[in-house]
Amino acid sequence: MRIPQSEVFDIGSLSDVGRERSENQDSVGYFQTSDGRWSLFLVCDGMGGHAGGQRASQLAVEVIGRAFGQLVETRGIGEALERAIVAANTAIFNEASENPTLKGMGTTCVAVVTGGGEALFDHVGDSRIYRIRPRSVEQLTKDHTAVQRMVDGGLLTEEEAREHTESNVLARCLGVRETVQPELRGPEPVLPGDRLLLCSDGLTGLVEDEIIAAIASMYPPQEAVSKLVELANDHGGHDNISVQLVYRKGRFKPTGKFRPDRFERLPKPSTPREPRRFPSPLQVGLLAVALFVAAVAWYHLKPSKPAEDPEPAARETIEPHGEPPTKPVPEEPRKESSEPLPDFAGAPPPEPEEPAELPGAEEPAKPTEVEQPAELEDPESDREPEAADESEEADIRAPGDLR
Repeated sequence: MRIPQSEVFDIGSLSDVGRERSENQDSVGYFQTSDGRWSLFLVCDGMGGHAGGQRASQLAVEVIGRAFGQLVETRGIGEALERAIVAANTAIFNEASENPTLKGMGTTCVAVVTGGGEALFDHVGDSRIYRIRPRSVEQLTKDHTAVQRMVDGGLLTEEEAREHTESNVLARCLGVRETVQPELRGPEPVLPGDRLLLCSDGLTGLVEDEIIAAIASMYPPQEAVSKLVELANDHGGHDNISVQLVYRKGRFKPTGKFRPDRFERLPKPSTPREPRRFPSPLQVGLLAVALFVAAVAWYHLKPSKPAEDPEPAARETIEPHGEPPTKPVPEEPRKESSEPLPDFAGAPPPEPEEPAELPGAEEPAKPTEVEQPAELEDPESDREPEAADESEEADIRAPGDLR
């Protein structure tokens, strides 16, 4: 099938049954709005038996093309594309529910909308979209499969995923469930020379990304898709093969040389990319008020730093003026002094009184004749005798007065 060409884009499209299937369950589509402003490209890979898979992919292409042309007149491009895909899911699900022979039918879908130098990309399932530039090939979609989930979780490598026995088990597709969530990306600029390639897994399961990029760059679009389908069939062709190639005219023209080693495979998108949304003035104002309130609360509620004690050296040099300091200064240990303390009035201390003489004694007893307290035996106490406050009186007591 050869589709009309535009002044801006050169387009190639082909769908093939492959070498092992008896019926082609893939469908491709190309639509353009009445004003010629927007172009829509679709590739759908049906499943659910011969009749069911083919019917599901055809119904998806028809409903998406018709619904997008109606919705784009009143809604934005991204919203119109997503609503059109959801409408296709509803149509397939309802028809399968009404016809028991079609129960369980479904389809994958990749869609590209171009116009005004930009493009939007939407997909459900494991069909893919690539962007090919002079030295790179980038997969713009991430497969909605159980194996891809294991790769994202670190349970499998990319090489192991390609050979996994459940690589064709879909986690998301059109028509199997009553609701579906397409994955939208863009809008993104389409530069002169860019090539956007849409394909089913009948191609990507057999041909490496770098080889796909080299062939897409080597030939004009329609000749390139024919070469890619032929190459997939040469590698076994165990599934239906569908390819659409959209080339924006300009630089990066077909090279005429097969050089897959010149293309670098860029990483897959890690998370779904959504159109950029800028905050509204109301949201910016509320955010500013919230930040101001938080700053004021923090200033008033932050703990105050306790005052540090002055250094001991500085404390010694401070002389009190007026009121005493708030913190008591530790006193120096007292030292015994043998000199008598002076009187407050400045008078000299009184002369010590002479000890009174005992009656009948002519002279005081000599200290050498007094028995020492250490020689007394006191069975009730083993302490050393306390020192008398008046040592001179202890010395003049008669031995008989000691108890």
